[in-house]
Amino acid sequence: MFVSRICTIENIRDVLNNMLVYIRTKTNNEDSIFNCRLIACELITNVLVHSKCGANLQVNCYNNKVEIIVESDIVFCGENKNNIPDCNSYSGRGLYLVHTLCDSFLRDGKKAIAILNIAD
Repeated sequence: MFVSRICTIENIRDVLNNMLVYIRTKTNNEDSIFNCRLIACELITNVLVHSKCGANLQVNCYNNKVEIIVESDIVFCGENKNNIPDCNSYSGRGLYLVHTLCDSFLRDGKKAIAILNIAD
């Protein structure tokens, strides 16, 4: 398990690099590794920008899957949306990408859980 706390945008790169060290112990599939980094970055950035508070990141690898859990200090998430966003809209594009890359994705209040298959 990998766990970290991110309080500023400037901390994201270091945390994601450390997260990748953990994920690379479970897979060498570069597409899966890239997708994990992209998803974690999007979910963390959403918390930092939209809730204006820190984010907790937890990553678990099991049975050829990666579970990425990002939690904010406050409730700020709306309902789950799978609609294709307008490419000019301010929000929604990143979560659309997350939905597309994940095998399973759930947002509920303070928490977002993304599950990806990392089979080589």
